Amino acid sequence: MPRPDPSLSKGNRPKRARPRRARAVADRESPELLLDAHVAPALKGWLLWDGEFVMGPRYVRLLEGIERHGSIRAACADLGLSYRTCLTRIRRMERVTGASIVITQRGGSARGGAEVTPLGLRARDD
Repeated sequence: MPRPDPSLSKGNRPKRARPRRARAVADRESPELLLDAHVAPALKGWLLWDGEFVMGPRYVRLLEGIERHGSIRAACADLGLSYRTCLTRIRRMERVTGASIVITQRGGSARGGAEVTPLGLRARDD
């Protein structure tokens, strides 16, 4: 079996020429125009109850989904979250506040459902 050429060992291999990239848009436009066109301010906030976390943006979306669909399961499906995750979030909010955030009624799709309490609506809106 022929031996490989030692002059082409790993450190001595000829380098491939890299294709030149077209000049980026940033080279042609001022940085201020780029910022205005591509950057938008966004804030993310959390609600604390006596210094303990109550809810953040995902919790707000969960409450909005429950209000929209009238069902925890449908809100979870809409958000792409598991039912267990949603129940855990609801229980955490209720444990911290000491009050009901969501009222549920058993009975399936015919008679059951979920409703956000006035406290939950107020927390969501704050």
